[in-house]
Amino acid sequence: MFDWQELVETAAARVVPADIPLPAVSVITTDTRTVGHGDMFLALRGERFDGHDFATTAVDQGAAALCVDEQMVEAIVAATGGTTPCLCVGDTLAAYQAIARLHRRGFPNLKMIAITGSSGKTSTRTIVGAVLSRHFDGAVLTTRDNTNNHVGVPQNLLRLTPEHRGAVLELGTSTPGEIRSLTALVEPDIAILTNVGPVHLEGLGSIDGVVREKAGVFSKLGEHGSAILPVHLRHHPQIAPSLPVDRVVTVGNAGDGADVEVTYCGGDLTSARVGVCRGGRDVEFSWALPGAHQAMNAGIAFAVAQVLGIEDDCVVEGLAACRLPGMRTLTVEHDGVTWINDAYNANPDSVKALLDWLASASHSCGHVHIVLGDMLELGPDTSQYHATVLAYACEHLPNAGILPFGPLMAKAARSFGLDAFEDIEDLRQHITSHVAAGDLIAVKASRGMALERIIP
Repeated sequence: MFDWQELVETAAARVVPADIPLPAVSVITTDTRTVGHGDMFLALRGERFDGHDFATTAVDQGAAALCVDEQMVEAIVAATGGTTPCLCVGDTLAAYQAIARLHRRGFPNLKMIAITGSSGKTSTRTIVGAVLSRHFDGAVLTTRDNTNNHVGVPQNLLRLTPEHRGAVLELGTSTPGEIRSLTALVEPDIAILTNVGPVHLEGLGSIDGVVREKAGVFSKLGEHGSAILPVHLRHHPQIAPSLPVDRVVTVGNAGDGADVEVTYCGGDLTSARVGVCRGGRDVEFSWALPGAHQAMNAGIAFAVAQVLGIEDDCVVEGLAACRLPGMRTLTVEHDGVTWINDAYNANPDSVKALLDWLASASHSCGHVHIVLGDMLELGPDTSQYHATVLAYACEHLPNAGILPFGPLMAKAARSFGLDAFEDIEDLRQHITSHVAAGDLIAVKASRGMALERIIP
């Protein structure tokens, strides 16, 4: 239950009307679709919506209290008949974040892990969550769906209950300072940086800007907090000053001198074998996440285990049970054609990771077709990034059919003599006429392209 006095102090709020009984509140929600009896509905504003417009709906659905902006409180009190107490604040988003931070601090013994990076955040969050779930008998909270921003992170923090023994939260960003701000809410015991690459350059400006932004995940490690990151970033001048002196665990390929060294031993379209060396101990295991990039994410899970004292057997059992959420190298078959749906998002590094996997995977399929859609938010060097990716595809998979889709890919494709598509129906028709049973089609693009539309 939330204490009203604490809510008032934390959110710098007042209660309106001041003379009515205050109900017990155990859930704070921003979505009228999830409002239950006795909940508090907090009205957020966005670019295309205003939660204050739905305050009366929330009350009708059982909300016992509201959190609203000062400028809206009079109208809402009038609309609700003055019978529903309103936590009146200057900014509902700031209040939401402050309340979430307060709630998180109610669990001082919980192991909180924060993850950021240019790519692989969701995969790593899922992988680490699977290992912790094995260790903590399922009592682990992980980021729900893609709720990793200034609204989603507080939302996930408010899901914490006394039953949880661990939490793995993903932190995303598109503007400078966002990771540092989210980290201040989470207050992690372990902070993880998966990698750094060209993403969100329109907001972050440059690779240096990306590095500065991602380094923010290490900014709020407490006295006993630990950092996990790729070995080649250990001494990066924009990262090293943020790291704890004696509590850094590095991850890298075999021979890189990392604390946790990873060897990708190969695999096919649905499984792989991975070797890991940590603390002088060698472990080899099989799991359902193929590709060298996923092997490195498994290495991060072993690094977490090293910090928390989790035995190798427990890690391997957690990894064996791990499955990724949809549209992340999801393999399906339709009419004899194998589809690889990796259309959730894309940047140059993640596209190259997919291409490397396809080039190395052993499979018995016929012709390979690769649909590469536009990569968005790459800033002024967008054209060069698209050209580089297409060149990489042509070099590493010379016998594959490369199918560029979208205006950015189409522009880059001209210099390679590749046919390109800007209309989804044209792409569908090409696939229908050129793909046969036994073939494989991989699909990769930024989220905004919604390229999963072509998958049956």
